[in-house]
Amino acid sequence: YRKNPGGGKTFQTFLPGDTLYFTDRDRQHVRGGWSNNLRFGSDFFLNSKNTITVAALYRVSDEDNQSNLFYQDFDKNMNLLFITERNDHEQEIDKNSEYSINYTRTFSKKGQKLSADVQYRDNNETEKSDINEITHNVEDGSQDPELFQRSLNDEFDRGWLIQADYEHPFGKDAKLELGVRNSIRRIGNDYLVEEQNENGDWENLEGFSNDFNYDENIYASYAMFGNKVNKFSYQLGLRMEITDIRTELEQTGEVNNKNYTELFPSIHLTYGLKKEKSLQGSYSRRVRRPRFYSLNPFSSFTDARNIRTGNPDLDPTYTDSYEFGVLQNWEKASFYYAVYYRYSTDVVTRIITVVDGITYSRPENVGSKDDIGLEITYSNEFNSWLRVNGTANFYHSAYDAFANGRSEERRVGKECRSRWSPYH
Repeated sequence: YRKNPGGGKTFQTFLPGDTLYFTDRDRQHVRGGWSNNLRFGSDFFLNSKNTITVAALYRVSDEDNQSNLFYQDFDKNMNLLFITERNDHEQEIDKNSEYSINYTRTFSKKGQKLSADVQYRDNNETEKSDINEITHNVEDGSQDPELFQRSLNDEFDRGWLIQADYEHPFGKDAKLELGVRNSIRRIGNDYLVEEQNENGDWENLEGFSNDFNYDENIYASYAMFGNKVNKFSYQLGLRMEITDIRTELEQTGEVNNKNYTELFPSIHLTYGLKKEKSLQGSYSRRVRRPRFYSLNPFSSFTDARNIRTGNPDLDPTYTDSYEFGVLQNWEKASFYYAVYYRYSTDVVTRIITVVDGITYSRPENVGSKDDIGLEITYSNEFNSWLRVNGTANFYHSAYDAFANGRSEERRVGKECRSRWSPYH
């Protein structure tokens, strides 16, 4: 059982035409409830070299969420004009299940191994919201008729994951790794928003209700070879991915198809120095695909003045990463520090637009980003029951973005992120 309180404040300045007004928003919410998990797993040892593992997970949660918003609208002279209260009571029910089977075969040769995995996932989520809103006119003391709205979000996420991996050693230090992977995912999201009219009947709010379908197929294969020659070791890898994505808005007939084939090389080099110290360098190309909530054009209707939506036409973000570092090992501790440079294209960020006093936030592919930084990692096993790990990251980011017909260069520097974790 878990309850998570939260909140926030926003102050906005609006400049439509020759007018000027301000809005102050205060939001408080409490989310959470009951969650129940059931897990099962078993290993079947067919013989000394063949093993089958099966596992299952079932999770169901029942959450009761409450959000309260308080708006204050001011004129250009900061005179209070309107006070609006908006409350959202949401019931959220999630039912998730996962089933997997793994086959592993070892061989007489040490380090030689074959494994295969099949996984099926079926997740369902239903969110029902009852919303009421009331506005007070501070100038004349009047009150608008109470507004009643409701929303229903019915979503499912089903997917298959099939993969196989093979490792084959050569001599003392060389090893070849091969693998294939197929990911199949289908998501459906039925979103409905209704408003009660003066006769007490519920009417559909156009522009907020639709059925969204998302189909994703990813086919991947990889090869990686590593070896060590005296003090020098290396690992070379190449992964190929074929991606086929289709999104559809049923009511409007809007369809987006994404088909692309990409190669992702990687290189890792290490040179050993004296006293357990080594130099390390690496290059890798990575991809970060947009998550479903970034693609789904419909989102919560809790705050009707600040609406966050997704973008079904988003492209993945690609990053070329370069890193050079020094690793120092001791008997029970290690210290690693490295400088890195990362160049990303098709960077996703949220673009904010205002229409008739309503703020819309929508993710877009806006341009490129450069990251330069220093990363430090420290680990120490003080004794058998205490180990401490810590990381610190100092970096400088620069964005080169283009959106809404204008170009912008934004730089962020002297930022630091750190995390220290003791393990008992």
